[in-house]
Amino acid sequence: MNFFNDEKIYYNCFNFFIHDYGYTITYKNIDKGLFYSKIILENKNYPKIKIEIEKGYLVLFLYIEEEEWDISSLYKFLHHDEIVRATYGNSKTIKNYFEEVTRKYFDDLIKNYNFLKNKDIEAFYKEFPSYVFVWR
Repeated sequence: MNFFNDEKIYYNCFNFFIHDYGYTITYKNIDKGLFYSKIILENKNYPKIKIEIEKGYLVLFLYIEEEEWDISSLYKFLHHDEIVRATYGNSKTIKNYFEEVTRKYFDDLIKNYNFLKNKDIEAFYKEFPSYVFVWR
């Protein structure tokens, strides 16, 4: 698959974290392009974010107590009755949904960040594996 034309969309979709939330890029490996890339964003007031792109799929992780969780799973943990968007596998879905959905999830997670504990999240997903839920 050739993703080179879409790299700009993938690599610019998270700029709102930099401009609106004050994050800075502290690590960036985009040598393999959209086949595999990893970007770390940090801000002293918010949790560290890891953006991973593998074979054109973009996933965003937040660190909770130094353990990384994908943002969709964290949001599902807090709102298990909602249908949650879990993946972004092409530039069209990134353009149409990524910023809006990610802002919604991130803002909610930040409000509840002090209540997110690894042991609680792990226990929840042990009892209710992610495959039992409906994801978008």
